[in-house]
Amino acid sequence: MLKSYVLYIIVACMLLFPVAAMATLQSLEDAELEQVTGESGIGFGLGDVQLFQNISLFKYCATDSGFLSLANFQSDAMRFNFGTDLAGGAIYMNAGVCEVASMDDWDLGTNPTAVNKGMVATIAPDWQQEVSYEIESINFSSDGTSANTYDIGAFYVGQIRQPSWRQYMAPHEGGCGIDMEYDFEMHIDKLSYAYRIDSTNPANVQTLSFENIHIGQSFGFGTAGDDPSNPTTWTSDIGEFQIGDICGDLDSNEHARPAQIDAGVCDFDFLDENSLGAYRLSLPFEGSIRFEKVEYGGTDFGPGAIDGIKAYRFDAYLIP
Repeated sequence: MLKSYVLYIIVACMLLFPVAAMATLQSLEDAELEQVTGESGIGFGLGDVQLFQNISLFKYCATDSGFLSLANFQSDAMRFNFGTDLAGGAIYMNAGVCEVASMDDWDLGTNPTAVNKGMVATIAPDWQQEVSYEIESINFSSDGTSANTYDIGAFYVGQIRQPSWRQYMAPHEGGCGIDMEYDFEMHIDKLSYAYRIDSTNPANVQTLSFENIHIGQSFGFGTAGDDPSNPTTWTSDIGEFQIGDICGDLDSNEHARPAQIDAGVCDFDFLDENSLGAYRLSLPFEGSIRFEKVEYGGTDFGPGAIDGIKAYRFDAYLIP
């Protein structure tokens, strides 16, 4: 339910050119042109948005009788741009053709070439949100009978804050499908999986939890003053975690490696059957992840750091 919302359409610039009689165009001198500025695209703002969500049961049936179910999948009030400053909820959209590096074809000895690529950009440089999700019960059954149905725990994640994000989308350079890039900075108060719950005493629970998770581009690992084992030394200016690289870098001879979505018929060496319909999700990514505390079964293992992640290939296939 949307409690309240405000939609502002921000017109960046309106240019009124001098016109002569009968609305004929009049040329401008260089000095006059220097006083004219403008940008393409559109900007709009969202303010004081609240959403409420509750799904009593979500069930995925992989066979005729087996299933995986999520019971009471819900959230607290999801709040977006709840501050008083409209600048905190501005979203900018634009479309155009950019010169980007050609895609990586595993020939690392060949430098990329320049390619003109049309794309749509959506950017939120200053975003405010408080989002959380909870799954009260996760159940798995191999055949649908109560004897073979198992409660495998519960899940919670929140509050999820995302100070900035941007997204680029484009068609494949050849063929069907979508190329994209998604960059974001994210901070999560807690992510918890309850893997053992006493049915007679629900307060008796064993969990794996991560607290104060920070996701971005870099924490400055290896630089003076940074100690991955001491969260008080971690910089707050961590940049954005990057999923896909739609542009590459021609100056540094780095190929583009966009994230991709495809659907079609594929042959798989690891299956007896060939020519199966499949959905492919390709997610190359890079960045760093740190968390201030991890606890397992009541034992505090302290902070953790995964710095300098760079996955050139990460493909997932969904086959019905």
